[in-house]
Amino acid sequence: MDITAAQEGIRNEIWHGWGYARKHRDEFEERKKIILDGVYKQLAGFRIFITDIGIEPRILERIEGSIMINLYNKPSPICDIPDRGMQLSPRWDSENMILIKNNRTSSIYGLPAFLEI
Repeated sequence: MDITAAQEGIRNEIWHGWGYARKHRDEFEERKKIILDGVYKQLAGFRIFITDIGIEPRILERIEGSIMINLYNKPSPICDIPDRGMQLSPRWDSENMILIKNNRTSSIYGLPAFLEI
């Protein structure tokens, strides 16, 4: 993903990922310098938010599912940026809702201050 374009609300994919690479190794090798440059720029543009939520896999799945569904349901350009086709596992009807609050002053674009998982 071109991080500069993403910051402007434009999805500009530099490389389609490793699943694609399995069948297109020659293309990867030809474009390797461009792809790796994009990877380094994307990683430099990331911000990491950390909290202790334990290691229960189901909670992690629910958080991921809730984040992605929230982003998918936002208006353009926010909904245009994330990958589609992920295998998400948001909260099941049989599970109690958990409310997560972002109590940082930083905005996480596209996500509400309170996230239901």
